Amino acid sequence: MSSTTKTKSKMITFHGHENFRHRLILATLSGKAIRIDKIRSNDMNPGIREYEKDFLRLLDNVTNGSVIEISMTGTTVIYRPGLIIGGNFTHTCQSSKPCGYFIEPMLYLAPFSKKKFSILFKGLTASKTDAGLEYIKWGLLPVLEKFGFT
Repeated sequence: MSSTTKTKSKMITFHGHENFRHRLILATLSGKAIRIDKIRSNDMNPGIREYEKDFLRLLDNVTNGSVIEISMTGTTVIYRPGLIIGGNFTHTCQSSKPCGYFIEPMLYLAPFSKKKFSILFKGLTASKTDAGLEYIKWGLLPVLEKFGFT
């Protein structure tokens, strides 16, 4: 068995754009490579959206050694996670999603990083479809504090 075949057999495959962020975060925490196929393949505008590309850039910034491959059509993403390193930087969020869309998954990664997470997010603070900053401040942070994360 060649090394390429071994790599492909260890990769977990998903279909569709549902739970895109969660799949990537769980792959990062578990160290497992994933492939996401058929991302909006039947839409008039197939493939990943700009805010999802933005999230992939953020994930690449807080990890070291991650490999992210996006097909030409954007309907397939291959992600091989690296080490969670954290860091100190500014992230300007896409105008179509609030900062909470990006902050929430970073809170899941932060306790496992090598360095302190210090990310300044710039962008919208709330929307009708995604977590706003109030949800994170009053809902998610108190739960994380009960597990010792401050």
